[in-house]
Amino acid sequence: MYGYNVPMPCCKSRRKKTEHSKNMEVWKMNELNVKVGDKVLLTYSAYCKQYREIVEVINVTPTGRINIDGINVQFDKYGRRMGKRDFSSEFYQISFVTEEQIAEILENQKRNSIINKAVRLCQKVNEKNLTYEQALKLIGIFENI
Repeated sequence: MYGYNVPMPCCKSRRKKTEHSKNMEVWKMNELNVKVGDKVLLTYSAYCKQYREIVEVINVTPTGRINIDGINVQFDKYGRRMGKRDFSSEFYQISFVTEEQIAEILENQKRNSIINKAVRLCQKVNEKNLTYEQALKLIGIFENI
């Protein structure tokens, strides 16, 4: 039994882990060196669906905390959400954004807004405000879906 006066023997597995961790530079996270006004990619999930938005950095503290426009959440210098991190809270993360991602996200937002508008307009349709010709056109459209 080891006590206060008897040192523990060197553990080879601990030494291997230390040597291994020195060689594993891949696992180190890269810091986000962002400035106020930079555009970043906000990724978050809610209700089993993942969302991506382009947001602007509004404040960076001297300790590396990052505030973005639109939500009241702080991020650390690695882009991870700070504060509440329990199972019920959404997952938030920010990262650098490329021009291709910006174009893809803007195209998806435009497409989704048009689809949502079409769905909202279809919900307003009823037999009182629909003519016979409009009904025939709608039948032709919805049969092709």
